[in-house]
Amino acid sequence: MRVMDGRWPGWGADAGLVVLTFLPALLSQPYVDASGPAWTSLTVYETVGVGVLLLRRRLPTTAFVVGFGAFLAALVGSAGAGAKLSLLVFLPLAVLLYSLGNHVASWRRTVSAVLGVSAERGRSVAESDDDRLR
Repeated sequence: MRVMDGRWPGWGADAGLVVLTFLPALLSQPYVDASGPAWTSLTVYETVGVGVLLLRRRLPTTAFVVGFGAFLAALVGSAGAGAKLSLLVFLPLAVLLYSLGNHVASWRRTVSAVLGVSAERGRSVAESDDDRLR
């Protein structure tokens, strides 16, 4: 891999970012919960996350919303099966949030993305509270 003009090639940076954000969660998962449902949730989340991280420069808002949705689905799915996920599953979300702030110049887009994610999170929390009360 050559460094040209003091910058890494785009694909090299993306490949390194994918490895650095997803590998720690995979390596720490056996110490948290080695059950089948935990690995299934983590695998599905990371598969979606790799695609989303690769699209983060072109579609930062969409990448963040889809990544956050996949994260919530993985958490709810694993919690429903009684499984735990590693705390390091938050790393891709941090990268997506940074990319959202870096690549989206409009405050309207940023606020709408945050409101959309907050509304989705509020809806999922309300649904989980309703399920617990039954």
